[in-house]
Amino acid sequence: MKVIWSFIILAVFILIGFYFLDTQKIITHLKSANLFWTFLSALALVTHFLVRGERLKIIAKLSSRTHSYKVIFASNFLNAILPFRIGEIAKIGALHIEKNSVTKSIFAVFIERMFDLLIVLVFFTFSANTLSTHIGSHNPQLVFFFLVIIFGVLFLQFLRSGKIMKILLSIQLPKKIAQILFQLKKASEINYPLTLIISLAIWLITACFHFLTAKAMLVNLTFDEVILLTVLNSLFISIPSSPGFVGPYQASFALFAHIKGYDTELFVAIGILSHLMNYVVLIPSGLFSMATLGLKVKDFIYNPAHAKISE
Repeated sequence: MKVIWSFIILAVFILIGFYFLDTQKIITHLKSANLFWTFLSALALVTHFLVRGERLKIIAKLSSRTHSYKVIFASNFLNAILPFRIGEIAKIGALHIEKNSVTKSIFAVFIERMFDLLIVLVFFTFSANTLSTHIGSHNPQLVFFFLVIIFGVLFLQFLRSGKIMKILLSIQLPKKIAQILFQLKKASEINYPLTLIISLAIWLITACFHFLTAKAMLVNLTFDEVILLTVLNSLFISIPSSPGFVGPYQASFALFAHIKGYDTELFVAIGILSHLMNYVVLIPSGLFSMATLGLKVKDFIYNPAHAKISE
């Protein structure tokens, strides 16, 4: 039923796009993309994933840097082709492969996401000033609406992480609680200042990726605009929805264009190009990583809750 809903969400976004947007204009913008800046944006995206791999190695205390990179590429590949961010489950399973307990693997993913949420909150604080400058003086209720939506999404992210914890607690409760308490103690050994710096670098590289993709369409975004676009995009794709975030991903660019007064079709085209870059990078790297890690896409389609994560 969840899969059906994901495709319904996808269909709704596609229908809205065809009804309200000039698709021919979007195609024209895509054809005019500058290949040099597009190539640079792809390099920024690859760098983003590699730095995420470095952070995961620190948090999960992995012995192999190569394994950490494979986990990142495989999990993001699954997120790009399947609904409901199933790649997060794959990440737990892939970490478990290297003789980590399920509890330790879940805590690693949980801590990783908490650092992401912290940086997004910092970015949003910066963006809130931009929002208030452009629309706050005319419509303060809209700024409040954005605040409610953003903090609501962050809360849902936290609850979703809690659902993963319930999987643990549903089996052998006393043993799992003891393991969780042990992992809380072990978590204090993580180099938090270094992890925070790397997390900030990850999101700045993400912002750079958006800047370069817009540059490919001959659009020069300011720093505050890039940060706002990064925040909107991260929030839209944080909500488990359609396969590969198709629809919500482009909607974040359309909303940014509406807020800043840019041409909507132009920024939908930028969103499509940005999304395509993700697939260009993740399909080859993700398939290779899945194969070498022994993960199979069909396992996560039929029974994602137990694929490669049984103790």
